[in-house]
Amino acid sequence: MDLRSGRDLPGLRQVLPERGISGLHFHDLQHEATSRLFEKGFDTMEVSTITGHKTFAQTLYTFESGRFGEKIEVINNT
Repeated sequence: MDLRSGRDLPGLRQVLPERGISGLHFHDLQHEATSRLFEKGFDTMEVSTITGHKTFAQTLYTFESGRFGEKIEVINNT
């Protein structure tokens, strides 16, 4: 099963609208999973292996881009 591409999840596009969910893409789920792995204490090498990222930079970008809004919020509240 190739979860990285989302090709093995053909029902995703059908199930989400049935559940009233719009605007969610497989890639969003990958970002969420990457963030949660880091939050659980996995290191960059482990997360890269699990997510299938070819470089550590990809893994860190995926994690950090998901936290961008949090960082802006911190800046705005200081």
